[in-house]
Amino acid sequence: MIQAEEHHSVQDITVMTQAPRQEPDTGHVKRGRMITFREYNRMKDDRTDKYVADEIKKRKLAKILVNATDDRKMVKGKPAFTMPHHTGSSTIYVYLRKMKPSGGVMAYNYEVKL
Repeated sequence: MIQAEEHHSVQDITVMTQAPRQEPDTGHVKRGRMITFREYNRMKDDRTDKYVADEIKKRKLAKILVNATDDRKMVKGKPAFTMPHHTGSSTIYVYLRKMKPSGGVMAYNYEVKL
């Protein structure tokens, strides 16, 4: 267990606990805990959500955004705009809809196509 000294911050402690260490019996470098596929998928979805939201704000289409990726009814008709995926391997089709209270509040949904 690592004990923090007075001059270490909380961020320093987390970095120290996640530093790579060499296993004495096998010589392999261990890099922390392995993540499951579900956790990886969630991380990837969060990254794409943020990428789409940043693009909408950059194009000044909405002031306040609401993620509506669970609302599949939005993915009908013509998308508001398309953009390349941040990996460059596919295209993202973005759908927008205005919410009840005015003031720039919009819900967004997107679909990734190869």
